[in-house]
Amino acid sequence: MKNIVILGSTGSIGKNSLEIIDKFKDKFNVLALSANKNINLLEKQIKKFKVGMAAVYDETLAKQLQKKCRNTEIYSGTDGIKKLCAFKKCDLILNAIIGSSGLKYTVESIYNRKNIALANKESYVMAGPILNDLIRKYKVDIIPVDSEHSAIFHLIKNLDSRKDIEKIYLTASGGPFLNKPIQEFVQITIEDALKHPVWSMGGKITVDSATLINKGFEVIEAVHLFKIGYQDIDVVIHPQSIIHSMVKVIDGEIYAQLSPPDMKFPILNALSYPEKLKNPFQSLDLYKLKNLSFQKPDNNKFPLLKYSYDIGKKGGNLPAALSIADDIVVSQFLERKIRFNDIFPGIKNIVENVKYMETPDLDDILRLEKEINYRFEIY
Repeated sequence: MKNIVILGSTGSIGKNSLEIIDKFKDKFNVLALSANKNINLLEKQIKKFKVGMAAVYDETLAKQLQKKCRNTEIYSGTDGIKKLCAFKKCDLILNAIIGSSGLKYTVESIYNRKNIALANKESYVMAGPILNDLIRKYKVDIIPVDSEHSAIFHLIKNLDSRKDIEKIYLTASGGPFLNKPIQEFVQITIEDALKHPVWSMGGKITVDSATLINKGFEVIEAVHLFKIGYQDIDVVIHPQSIIHSMVKVIDGEIYAQLSPPDMKFPILNALSYPEKLKNPFQSLDLYKLKNLSFQKPDNNKFPLLKYSYDIGKKGGNLPAALSIADDIVVSQFLERKIRFNDIFPGIKNIVENVKYMETPDLDDILRLEKEINYRFEIY
C-alpha cells in the first residue's frame, strides 16, 4: 500500500489521479489533499477517500471547509500546504499545482525527503539546477507526470548512458490554432483558446498549449530532468497526440512511446513506479489508427516556443521570470483584460525588465516571484 499526498487535487491532474486511485484501493491510500479555492469538490474528495488532513490556500474558505469536515484537520495558506509535504507516513507526493507557485512545495517535499510525482513543470523551469542539487543532497526520486516527460523517462531507463542519446523529440499537438492563418489571430477569443482539439485540461495550461509556451516550458524541464542540451531537443508537431515523445539513439534508431491522449496513463505510471499495474482504462487500438503525421512548429505563428528556447539557453533567473510572467499575462487574458495577440509581448515585456542573475539561489527565485507579481499585477 503506497500512501499518497496530492497537492492540487481539484484540478485536472488531481481529479484523474483520484479516479485512478479509486480503481486501485488495494494499492494506494490517500493521506492528504490540497486545493486553492474549490472547497465544494475538495469536500467531496475528503469524504469519499476518508482523508484525515487537507489544506486550502484561501484562509476564509479553509475555515468554511473545517465546519463541513469536522473529522479532518484543515490547514490554510502556504504554510498549511507545506504541512502536507511533511506528512511522516507519506510515500509519494503528487505535485499537481499549476503555475510558478508550485515550486515552493516541490522544494518543501524534497526537504522532507519525499519522492515526488511531478506534474508542476514550472518547478524545473524556474529552478532546474537548484532542484537537481537538492535531489542529490536529499536522495529523493522525481517521477515526471507530463505525458511527454513520462514517455522519455520510461524510454531511456534501459540505456547504458545519456551519451547513447542523440536527440529527444518532444511531441506537441499544435493546439487549437495549428491551422489558423496568422492574420486571423487578432480575432481569437478566450472561448477559441480553450477549445483544445485533443486534450481536456484546465484553463491556464490550455492557453499555454494554444501559444506553445507549454511546450517551451517542457523543453526547459527536459534539459534539467534528463541532463541534456537544448541543441539535442526538438519539438515536433504531432496533431494526433498518439506518440507522446521519441528518443533517437546514436545508432540511428528512434524509440517512441504510444498511448491514447489520456493523462491517466502517465499518472498511473508515476503513482505505481517502479511497479507496473494493469491499466483499467481503454488502451490504444492500433487498428483504428488512420494517420500519424509530423511537422515542424511555425515560430512566426507561435513565437513563445522559440522565445522559451532563447530564455532557457540564457539561463540564470530568466527562465523563472518567464514562468512567472506567463502566470500573470495568461491570467489577464482569461480575465478578458488583454487579447490573445498581447500574450507574447506582455510576457516579453516582463522578462526583459528583470535584472539578470547568472547563478540565483532559491531565495533569489522565490523573491523574484514576489517582485514581479508586485510590479506587473496590472499590465
